[in-house]
Amino acid sequence: MRECDILVVGGGPAGLHAALKGAVLNHTVLLVDKGRRYSRVSQAPAIANIPGRPGIGGDALLEQGRRDLARFADRSGKRLVEVAEDAEVTALRRDGDGWLADVRDARSAWQARARAVILATGVVDRKPGISEYAWKGHATLAPFLHKGLIGYCLLCEGWSLDGKRVAVLGASEDAAQVAEDVCEQFGGEVTLLTDGAPAPEAARRVGIETRPIEALRDEGPLVVAFQHGPAREFDKALFALGWHRVNNELARALGAKLDRDGHVVTDAQREVLDERGEPIRGLFAIGDLRAGPWKQIPLAWADAELAVITAYAYRLPNATGR
Repeated sequence: MRECDILVVGGGPAGLHAALKGAVLNHTVLLVDKGRRYSRVSQAPAIANIPGRPGIGGDALLEQGRRDLARFADRSGKRLVEVAEDAEVTALRRDGDGWLADVRDARSAWQARARAVILATGVVDRKPGISEYAWKGHATLAPFLHKGLIGYCLLCEGWSLDGKRVAVLGASEDAAQVAEDVCEQFGGEVTLLTDGAPAPEAARRVGIETRPIEALRDEGPLVVAFQHGPAREFDKALFALGWHRVNNELARALGAKLDRDGHVVTDAQREVLDERGEPIRGLFAIGDLRAGPWKQIPLAWADAELAVITAYAYRLPNATGR
């Protein structure tokens, strides 16, 4: 049995920051991370809105976060931070005033007991249903992502679209709004690719291409090949396909309230609410997992700050690391 003040589930930017804040406040922290490849940020070639490191890549940001965490892993002869890599929390339940977690890694299954739990399990983007991309996923799309030919977030990557030929892939009203926003804010030539679906009504000022897509090719520009007719060239594509999955299984099993898309509803301090709207004491949700309008790394860091400070002030009055 491993004992800690705070169990953090998920090692993306939100989870790493929560673990760092816990250590800074002299809590013992166990960070359980399924693997860096599962973090959405690993798909980002450059992130512009990171203070002190504008333009840093997603993989580099995760590596920096681990280095920062290592600086606070041991203080005053106490081991404050333990990281379980390539591990997964398979179940979570109440244990007196705290929590008991079942954890599985490549070698064994074990348990951890925590005074508070911070869920930072995030979401999974929906991949395009384009022939082999539908089942190979990011293993196939990675070269396009790392070269900056494909992106997922207008707020993160809009700065790079000025005056360019941009394809927005999606058929929902949200996708149409993304295309309209690109056109209005950054100009250029914007086309909504619906991949065989009807065009949404919200798309009024942008080009529309409804032909089913066969493949993407990197030929200097991004080439989109269709099942019928000529291919088209773009400088960049934005995928506006929504979420394939919100990783809410642990929260849902504990009776958490979810919004219509499956994100976990919290109070202002990021403590999870149950289906009646009452806080589940000592259980927090942060980052992309939490219900909120914008999915941005600095906002996820703010979530982590609020969750850990709340735990520090109200949920862990006699923490083992203090």
